[in-house]
Amino acid sequence: MSELELKKKAQELEQTLVKQLEVLKSDSQLWVKVGGTMLLSALAAYSLTRAIKGSKSKKLAKAIKELEREGLISRGSNNQMNYQPVAYKKPSFWAPIGQRILMAAFDFGKARLVAELAARFDKPFPSGVNTGNTSSGNSGDHDHSGKYTQ
Repeated sequence: MSELELKKKAQELEQTLVKQLEVLKSDSQLWVKVGGTMLLSALAAYSLTRAIKGSKSKKLAKAIKELEREGLISRGSNNQMNYQPVAYKKPSFWAPIGQRILMAAFDFGKARLVAELAARFDKPFPSGVNTGNTSSGNSGDHDHSGKYTQ
């Protein structure tokens, strides 16, 4: 082979190498675009998943704090949660009777207060008020209209 043929062959090889590098660049740009798109979508999916998971864990932490405050759960050794059910309260016989006695005491106190206020202002009692007296409820010198008679 002559020197001229060797130079020609070298030029052809250089041109082939340049073409191959151009094809490689165009292919690599495509791969970079695809890879970048995949990376951005993976990052967006990760951040979205983390945001959703974070809001759920915040709600869970808030619920756990509420239950701890109410005394339904407690933390034991190794930060382990223990459930403490609330004891069921059986209905009592005395509770309704106590409520009725309390209401009767309020009614009695109200009647005494109305009687005292009526005596202070020296007016006759309204017909529906029970004063506890067996008298007619009118004291003093006045008629049924509420005015004094001299």
